[in-house]
Amino acid sequence: MTRNIKSEAIILRTRRIGDYHKGVSCITPELGLVDAVVYGGYKGKSKLSGVTDPFSMLNIHFYYNPVKKSYKVADAEERRTYTGIRGDLERFFRASLLSEIVLKSYGGGGDWAPLYFQVKNAFSVLDTCDFRRIDLVIIQFLWRFLAFSGYQPDLGRCSSCQEEVEDSESLFLREEDSSFVCSRCAGSSFLITGGTRKYLNRTLGMDFESSMRIGLDNRSLLSVKRVLLLMVENLLEVKLNSLKF
Repeated sequence: MTRNIKSEAIILRTRRIGDYHKGVSCITPELGLVDAVVYGGYKGKSKLSGVTDPFSMLNIHFYYNPVKKSYKVADAEERRTYTGIRGDLERFFRASLLSEIVLKSYGGGGDWAPLYFQVKNAFSVLDTCDFRRIDLVIIQFLWRFLAFSGYQPDLGRCSSCQEEVEDSESLFLREEDSSFVCSRCAGSSFLITGGTRKYLNRTLGMDFESSMRIGLDNRSLLSVKRVLLLMVENLLEVKLNSLKF
């Protein structure tokens, strides 16, 4: 592997290493998830101190040590700081949720670029969108993440009896395998309505920003967010800590 690597990256999380050094977890289109050290990152005089905080998009110059199999940030150029996310608790908590999902999925398993651009698009919209659209960003990311991971279920057919469902019919989540079943086969109270099914199918092929133009009523929004979060937790086989806030 080349020792000196330049890549676009988004900082998802940081941690303190000793008194002065900063560990950063970031996602890149070429390398996937990277844990790197910013030496002197917590020294006030370091030029890398501020630009390597969470929810920043950078061009990073990594140095890879093949002996230790570790990365350090040799230099970084700021491309965008998501000030809307950093400055608003509701946006911050939702960005933290998306970051936790990406980190706990280990970058989705290896095809880095599509996931990177989903994160980039989600953060860009979350940073500036109308407050009433914040949870739509979460729904869109979760639904696309399931598609990217190969776990997006069929919304047009009951996975139990294999019968096609009417456009107006609700489907219910079967938690043991994250599939959807019709009302006749249902044993769960977690449902998505026919209108929500139409919304998910219609917006999947849209870019993130365009999908924000199509809304959901509050009841449907809360219901589908709950269902998709359960599905993602089942996929990751772990509870999401960010949901505790």
